[in-house]
Amino acid sequence: MASTRTFSAIFTILILSAFITSIGWAQQAPLTTGQPAVSQSISPAPPPKIDSGDTAWLLMSSALVLLMTAPGLALF
Repeated sequence: MASTRTFSAIFTILILSAFITSIGWAQQAPLTTGQPAVSQSISPAPPPKIDSGDTAWLLMSSALVLLMTAPGLALF
């Protein structure tokens, strides 16, 4: 029994360390070619427009997820 717990603890640590390092690799800066960067005046992006369809979908999907928790907890 103790060897199973030790194995599961080691396995969990290995999985978590692999996950954490993959997050770190995803955040690396892009490689440069050695050429100087050209400064351009970039205008800021316009603010996003609030769409009623997107809002309705978000509210409906949130309500469905909330309704799923009651049967899920009852089955648990």
